[in-house]
Amino acid sequence: MSAHLLLLLLLFVTFLISDSFIFSHFMQDHSGVIKYTEFLAAAMQEQLYLAEDKIHEAFDKLDLDHTGKITKENLREMMGPDTDDAALDRIIKDADYHENGYIDLEEFKKFMMTQGE
Repeated sequence: MSAHLLLLLLLFVTFLISDSFIFSHFMQDHSGVIKYTEFLAAAMQEQLYLAEDKIHEAFDKLDLDHTGKITKENLREMMGPDTDDAALDRIIKDADYHENGYIDLEEFKKFMMTQGE
C-alpha cells in the first residue's frame, strides 16, 4: 500500500466520517452490507476529503502535540509503536513539500487536495 493511500485511509476511517454517514451513504441497496463497489463510489466523492474544514480538523487530530506540524512521532503515536519506520518516512516524504522533515498545515492541505487528481 502506498504511503499516501495509507494516510488517506487512516484519516478516512479515524476522523472524517461517522458510522451513520458510512452506512447511509455507502450502502446504496440497503442490504445491511457495504459492497466494495459502494465503498469505492462513496470514497471517490470529492467532498469527503476536499472540505477544507474537515482537512483542518484531520490535521489538528494528527498534530497530537499541537505544534502546527505532523511529525513522524505523531504518526507513530497514532498508528502504534510497532509501525515500520520506512512506512512513516514515506508518509512524511509524500506530503513534505518543503522537505523539512514534517508536514505543516499548508502541505497537508495541498497533499489532501491533490489526491483526487
